[in-house]
Amino acid sequence: MKYQVKNHQHIFESETKFRQCHASTACVLPDGRLGAAWFGGEHEKAPDVAIWFARRDAGEWEEPRKVAEAPGVPCWNPVLFADGERLLLFYKVGEEIFRWQTFIKESPDSGLTWSEGRELVPGDFGGRGPVKNKCIRLRDGALLAPASTERSGWACFTDRSEDGGRTWHRSPDVPFERGMLSGSGIIQPTLWQDERGTVHMLMRSSEGAIYRSRSEDGGRSWSMAVRTSLPNNNCGIDVARLADGRLVLVYNPVSGNWAARSPIAFAVSEDNGDTWSNPEILDHVPCSANIERAEFSYPAIVAEGNDVYITYTWKRRTVAFWQLRFPKREEKEGLPEGLWPVMLTPFTEEKEVDYEGLRALTRWYLDNGVAGLFAVCLSNEMELLNEEERLKISACVKEEAGTAPVASTAYVDVPDCNAPEGGNGAAGRDLVKDLIASAGRMAATGVDIVVLLTNSLCARDEGCRGDEGCQRDEGCHGDEGCQRDEGCSRDGECHQDEGEDRAREAIARILEAVPDVRFGLYECPKPYKRLFSPELVAWCAGTGRFVFYKETSQSLDVLGKKLEAVKGTPLKIYNADSSLMYGFLKMGGHGHCGVMLNFHPELYRWMMENWNEDRQLAEQMQQLMTITAHIEMQCYPRSAKYALGRRGVPIGQACRRENADAWSAACERAVEDMERFIGAYFAELERRG
Repeated sequence: MKYQVKNHQHIFESETKFRQCHASTACVLPDGRLGAAWFGGEHEKAPDVAIWFARRDAGEWEEPRKVAEAPGVPCWNPVLFADGERLLLFYKVGEEIFRWQTFIKESPDSGLTWSEGRELVPGDFGGRGPVKNKCIRLRDGALLAPASTERSGWACFTDRSEDGGRTWHRSPDVPFERGMLSGSGIIQPTLWQDERGTVHMLMRSSEGAIYRSRSEDGGRSWSMAVRTSLPNNNCGIDVARLADGRLVLVYNPVSGNWAARSPIAFAVSEDNGDTWSNPEILDHVPCSANIERAEFSYPAIVAEGNDVYITYTWKRRTVAFWQLRFPKREEKEGLPEGLWPVMLTPFTEEKEVDYEGLRALTRWYLDNGVAGLFAVCLSNEMELLNEEERLKISACVKEEAGTAPVASTAYVDVPDCNAPEGGNGAAGRDLVKDLIASAGRMAATGVDIVVLLTNSLCARDEGCRGDEGCQRDEGCHGDEGCQRDEGCSRDGECHQDEGEDRAREAIARILEAVPDVRFGLYECPKPYKRLFSPELVAWCAGTGRFVFYKETSQSLDVLGKKLEAVKGTPLKIYNADSSLMYGFLKMGGHGHCGVMLNFHPELYRWMMENWNEDRQLAEQMQQLMTITAHIEMQCYPRSAKYALGRRGVPIGQACRRENADAWSAACERAVEDMERFIGAYFAELERRG
């Protein structure tokens, strides 16, 4: 495991403010500094035990300050959480754990000053809100607190707040087979949310192992807790999720009930917690029992990018601090980044496929430095080809392309929005069954990727996200997804979620029926556009079977969310919008898959290779791309065939698409002027060196 130790120190000198301390918490503060808190006093449960806090500035920890106390009653288990500009501090007050009351304080200035403490849930005894580990902010905006109680039997649950922590709603206890678990039970959970939106929980237990549960509804309910292979000594644990999706768990890798609290270590998971690396030791004193002089326990961990900050109890005398940096995660094997042209279909004058012209066109793309070829797509007029032609075109392109990857669409007619009910919205038809058959036949041609159209995975009226020709013109907000809180007239009958669920079901059937094939997804705008949400893209990426995604949202914000969703997976996002290419590359985009690669791929190749070297020139190049891309609106794809013919590619201008008949001398002049303008631009670049 590769990592770098950026810092290791103790937050304060032992026994300067109190004799003992325990149960630290860490937080990246709203002002960007780091903060930590813990409880300290004569000893755990002593009436003088209070909550202490320190900030880290310029690499050093400031003097600890007492920030919360309850005169004559001990305080316990502080938890810090940054909520925008507010810093929240949760802590417990009570002489006995089963009588705990949870209090909360707020700081408007990253811990310099604090409000008076108030009860989190007035009148509660037993402990609401976070019991030891940090809260997490869910994708739906809710705040989720990992909680537990210690009465006659231990139990875990979560508290959910949808109003910034003012009110809280308790989930049922996490179910587990109490008869199968020795000792008191499970407590002190730690949480994370994955790319698909599932929330996961790991728990301390009295059984000698860490337990795990999951929630598919944002922490409102939990699955049966199950034992993991991770050892646990009936002591606290904590987990954090890196920016690239990896998990870092801090724990004592010791099995037993009240077993030794040494060593303390961390482990990393690259598969959402299913498996973990061997533990890396942070502190260790050899011992066979839980003794104070060898106690390294109750860790807290927070992540910032690919850095983690860890704190834990050090022999009950001080709090240890580590900053670790993990190198950028190596992405799983996938497609090459770069240019993926949407190929054209050369036709004879009789409008039969010209396979010799197709071979010449394939060679021209390869000579112009493309990363791969999208052979059967909207630009190749796939809807006007019969299946035999689509399969033969795919085989021909793959044979000519050699080792270069080729993608082709498994094409079926998309059901009409207003079709009678029946298999996937079409009368008596199982659309997924047709897709499975088409995908199998396309895979047999030898192409590297079989592409599924996002608009063919469920009927148009099931969660339509479309912005072209959508029949739901009453309140539908197009490609941003359903905004039912913005005046949508279909508020009571929105099928957005149902549509994505249907798409998942369809994809799962296809993957199972067509094994050992790599797939792609294409947000094809015809006959209507269906955009996948970032959550659905993350789900597809998580299957490991998808490697290619042609994205057509025309939104940098959406593109950024989808790039985040596919991190660490083989799935790569290729943007189709010329006007967004520079911005997409700046945010880490994988490449371009658009129409204008059929006119002047050298323009796009320059951007791929040089955008980060000369950003001022890249801005100018982007403006040129945006302006020249408007030519595609004039009788495309005939305009592209005319341009290619002028560049020496031996193909004619014939098309099956009806708009080709509108070709005129003005269209020819537009293509010619564009060529001259771009030629002069590159000549000037070459002259300037």
